[in-house]
Amino acid sequence: MKTMKLAAAALAAVMILGAAPTVEAADGWEWHNIGCMGDLDGDRQLTQKDLGLMEAHLLGKEQLTLRNAYKTEGSFIGINGADGFESGDYLITADVNQDGAIDTYDLVLMRQQIVDNSPLIVWKWQYSEREKPDIQTPENFIHPSVYELYGSMPSQNSGRLLIFYVDFPDCKYTYAPTEEELDDIAFGDKDMMNVNYPFESIRAFMKRSSENVMDLTGRSYRYTTEHEKSYYEGDKWHIKLIDEIVASFRNRIDFSAFDGNNDKTVDSILISVPSAAGDDDWWPKAGIYGGQDDRIDDEMYLGHIIVGNSEVDSATDHSDFVSSYCHELGHCMGLPDYYTYRKNALGDYQGMHGSAGFELMDDANCDFGALSKLLLGWYYDWDVYVWDPSDGEHDIPLFNAQAERGNCIIIPGKDFDDKNYRSEFFIIEYTTLKGNNTALKKQWWRSTGEGIRIYHASAELNDSVKYRSWRYASGNDYETDYDEGRRFIRLVGEGTDKTDNLFHDGDVIDSSTPGFGWYDPEGKPVLPVGVKITIQADEGSYLLNIEKE
Repeated sequence: MKTMKLAAAALAAVMILGAAPTVEAADGWEWHNIGCMGDLDGDRQLTQKDLGLMEAHLLGKEQLTLRNAYKTEGSFIGINGADGFESGDYLITADVNQDGAIDTYDLVLMRQQIVDNSPLIVWKWQYSEREKPDIQTPENFIHPSVYELYGSMPSQNSGRLLIFYVDFPDCKYTYAPTEEELDDIAFGDKDMMNVNYPFESIRAFMKRSSENVMDLTGRSYRYTTEHEKSYYEGDKWHIKLIDEIVASFRNRIDFSAFDGNNDKTVDSILISVPSAAGDDDWWPKAGIYGGQDDRIDDEMYLGHIIVGNSEVDSATDHSDFVSSYCHELGHCMGLPDYYTYRKNALGDYQGMHGSAGFELMDDANCDFGALSKLLLGWYYDWDVYVWDPSDGEHDIPLFNAQAERGNCIIIPGKDFDDKNYRSEFFIIEYTTLKGNNTALKKQWWRSTGEGIRIYHASAELNDSVKYRSWRYASGNDYETDYDEGRRFIRLVGEGTDKTDNLFHDGDVIDSSTPGFGWYDPEGKPVLPVGVKITIQADEGSYLLNIEKE
């Protein structure tokens, strides 16, 4: 049987809208979601109606036919993250456990998956006319490693965001901002005097974090749905809601105006609903469109879509709205979650703890960290220093990461990728409570502070030459040993929420420092780095002496 790799990470929980194995391939082939196992009525969902059809078949009342299957015509098919296979003319979706028989075992699985809202998603490998154009990296900036991956929002130059602020006939906002207010909250200029600072606007936050290399613009629209809230629930892809909104606005707006990099794809869409809608169906998540056809019209396609219930709380309070959706835009650009998808030894889901552990892709209340900025292309060339052991001992300055002089130091691992950084390395920065980290001063119940932070990165991609995603991201349980082994990002000197695990004047990082080790074959960070780092405060910055140990 011919096989084609379909990464398990494609179905990571954060990409609940369809973190599908979308392929950014030059030949134009991509994975497309076409439905799920157990879908017998052709609506691409698993519902009680499908259960009734299966029960009727097993009781001999009404036999299933090929009309109850997916016509696949020999295409490569992938089911729920497993390796793809070459199908026949039809995929028998009634055979849920794929054992070659339609029986009560399939019925039991369908019932359980309906209860858990966890159908087995079916992906089809098919041709797409789209090609991602080459990135035009601004002069003196590094290449954004995320660009060739699954994200649709460019992290450099112009990014466009289309916002739909949606309510339901039976679920309204406590405070209902106008479209003009929403535009200012999303795309307004920086304003350090705004009470929501540093979350005065999504655009201002992104510009500060990116050294002004990303300029997010867009437009906001209000919309009330045709049906009550419950009509759109139970569909984790939010297909009915998205389809209705797109259909309503197809002839009212020019979707091509929201394509910043000219790839015929809307950079990102944000659909915000009231907080009162509840978290079960509406907790903020981002991913690609989960329906069968992502074409908007003859020219444009849907890119990443955010759906969530973070709302503007009042005329003067919108910080949660901005911070939450800045995190989701991180996914739209190609970053994974840094928190874990199961409880850790401390009983929470945080990927990193202590005063050094704050990162937007982990906490959603602070700035992006050095690893994120590196992969997004948010450093000038001269602000990334890669230490070369052959150069011997060096003194290297680190400046405030929340200011325009922010820089980083990389300790490269074996087979270091010095262009895209898709490898193992340590990355060091001087993080502060200024700029986009200003709000951390309010986190009185947790340890916060300023100092040197060291991330241990393992930014390799998966094995597929077609679907490119982060191999060791949260949700890839086989690769990460259920978060106990090698991970996309860790802290050197991990602690608890009460730990000050930033490094300060006089501290030394060497083989005795917890977590300062390369990964061994079992995914434990215990192999010697062979480097000694001595930290010295230096009038508002730090000077790091790096030498062989």
